[in-house]
Amino acid sequence: MRDRRLTPAHGAGANTADVRAIFGDLDDETVAAVLATGASHAELVEAEAWLGAADAMGELEKPMPTRVARVLAILDAVAARDDDRDQN
Repeated sequence: MRDRRLTPAHGAGANTADVRAIFGDLDDETVAAVLATGASHAELVEAEAWLGAADAMGELEKPMPTRVARVLAILDAVAARDDDRDQN
């Protein structure tokens, strides 16, 4: 039998550990922003998959759910912020 702690129920809200396990070492403010989207563990996993997708503009056959899009927008903003810091 699978350990249910490792496989959250579909639709269950994500927690801080989920966010960090999926996206790595994010600052507390970013983690809080991701959690504020209300995205489930499954939606975070989907957002992570979209990060590696060649086509995040929506041309893929599967539409991007709203909460997944919100998570991606947060992560994109953090990446842009970090790029700006690296250039200065």
